[in-house]
Amino acid sequence: MSQRGKWFIFGASTAGWHAMRMLDEWCDVEAFIDNDPVKTGTLFHDRPVFGLDAFIDAYGTELPIAIASSSHVAIYEQLRLRGLRNVFDWYAENGSRINDGNDSLVSSLSPLIYLVAQPKSASSYLFSMLPTKLGVSAKPCTAGGSWPDFNLNYRLVQAGVKRRQILSHHIFPTKINRVILSEFYDRIWVHVRDPRQATLSYLHNIESWLAKKEWGLVACEMLPESYWDWPFDVKLDFHIDNTLETFVNFADRWLSVEEDDTFFPRILFTQYEEFVSDKSSFYSRVADFYSIDPEIFLVDGEIPIEVGPHLYRKGKTDEWRQVMSQKQIERANAKMKFDRFDRFGWRP
Repeated sequence: MSQRGKWFIFGASTAGWHAMRMLDEWCDVEAFIDNDPVKTGTLFHDRPVFGLDAFIDAYGTELPIAIASSSHVAIYEQLRLRGLRNVFDWYAENGSRINDGNDSLVSSLSPLIYLVAQPKSASSYLFSMLPTKLGVSAKPCTAGGSWPDFNLNYRLVQAGVKRRQILSHHIFPTKINRVILSEFYDRIWVHVRDPRQATLSYLHNIESWLAKKEWGLVACEMLPESYWDWPFDVKLDFHIDNTLETFVNFADRWLSVEEDDTFFPRILFTQYEEFVSDKSSFYSRVADFYSIDPEIFLVDGEIPIEVGPHLYRKGKTDEWRQVMSQKQIERANAKMKFDRFDRFGWRP
């Protein structure tokens, strides 16, 4: 691309005018793009204003675009889904990266991903794998509190979205979490696991905290003082009575959000069982939802999982059937909502 190559600005507004003044120092701003039909077909500072479809028809998808709009996050996603990759977010950077060369201005667009993950669903593995495969960074903490009462932090999510980081947390669809997700995302990914197996795995996870002397995490569980003196089957009884229903509610409430017309983002539901049994199908559905090449997930093979006595112990989907007694299974099944969970294949 030549020093005086053509550039286009998305946003026929005050921000677009500022971007034009800066870009005009070293390139030729050919035209503006805008989603507002009142502006399209007019001139803005002597440059024509195109709608996105008209721009693509006239110029294709390869020429560079600088986004100069407060709606830059949504516009980024709009351009990415239309196949435009030669894009610079002038609004987010506020011109700080503009210099004498063009290469530093061009960034590949990665999808905006928020992974809402149920605990004990291999979410830690997914969260470590995705940045590696997609070539982006990740922000591991975007909420405060403790399970199951995590609430998103607006500024942390905002900062992660601005940097196009992959974000994730174990969040219920509380009112504040729904508001913040709707503010920044047009789609989210919800990952679940059979509550009966998740309950058994969660028990082991608490045991791992004790073994690693994670006293703060243990304290947040608010367990009975005598808990650590109980035999394993009594501890399992306790978690069937007190923990399993939380996992049931996690899946059920997110299913209800999918049915709620007031929640803007589309939802992709995936489950641990598919991740274990058919990774190809699992990754293909994720890739299709985010309009990315599924081959990305095959590059460099799988990331190794560190197996331990409590974390990533066996990776089984139905270990609970062998560990729980018949009475425990009956009590666990009584808490399940099988009519709601049919799509996940969770059976008595």
